[in-house]
Amino acid sequence: MDVTSAISREERLDIMSDLTVDGDQGSVHSYVEGWLFKSLTIFFAPCSHLPSVPGKPCVDGLSMRQQLARNITIFTGATVTDQQKNNWITHVIVDPSEDRDPETGKPKNYSTLRSGFASRRAIPHFVTVQWVEECWKEKTLVDEERTYSMPAIALSLTGPC
Repeated sequence: MDVTSAISREERLDIMSDLTVDGDQGSVHSYVEGWLFKSLTIFFAPCSHLPSVPGKPCVDGLSMRQQLARNITIFTGATVTDQQKNNWITHVIVDPSEDRDPETGKPKNYSTLRSGFASRRAIPHFVTVQWVEECWKEKTLVDEERTYSMPAIALSLTGPC
């Protein structure tokens, strides 16, 4: 059982609000990483390959990079859901470097995944694991549409014709 699932989002935010660290002067609060993803609800798209595929670790349906990104987002206040039907999802995280079509070995086509969200009033951002890694590194939310969105990734994976 995941420890964070036993704690509600409000309780997590309340706990994290107590984690501010006083600076040397006692009046300046330093940055708390626990707030980075606080207003986001994140869904991690499962891997398409089986965990038994040699050299392609996939634990609980997620690649190792997705597992690490999931831990980071939970630590930094995000709500992580395993339910694709959750209407509060703001971001869908995929790992195109690990997620390949089992038959052809080519990068997975996410059009089926995207179509599952197309009828929603608020369509979530489809981004790669690298977006989470960059946000963590920069200690701020970086632009999802720049190089971490699925259209940008699809172009970079297919290359020039």
